Amino acid sequence: MKSLTIFAFLLVALSLKCKGNSFVIGNTLDSTSDDTGYVFTPNGDGINDYFKINISNLETVSCKIFNGWGLLVAELKAPKDTWDGRTTSGVECVGGVYYFVLYAVEMDNKIHNQKGFIQLIK
Repeated sequence: MKSLTIFAFLLVALSLKCKGNSFVIGNTLDSTSDDTGYVFTPNGDGINDYFKINISNLETVSCKIFNGWGLLVAELKAPKDTWDGRTTSGVECVGGVYYFVLYAVEMDNKIHNQKGFIQLIK
């Protein structure tokens, strides 16, 4: 007989990390950061409409965003790129949890690696 483990959680979004019309990864992003979950609502109201990386002096960025099945849905390739909740082909993603893998290099060669989740709320 196989055992089944189910994990359930309630995510409550507060506006503590909101800056303008986007939800950002903070300036002190590193492998020891506890900030691995982000929420955004791409509904066109001008508040938290985008997911973006906010690290100053970036030279290289690769942030891949995957759905729950592990399929790549979006990729940020430049420091000012944002994700608006659409796939690379322009199709709106459904609300839910998405996962990101970030690799970024600052101009002084400081490397940032982080994995975490993004909650897209529709």
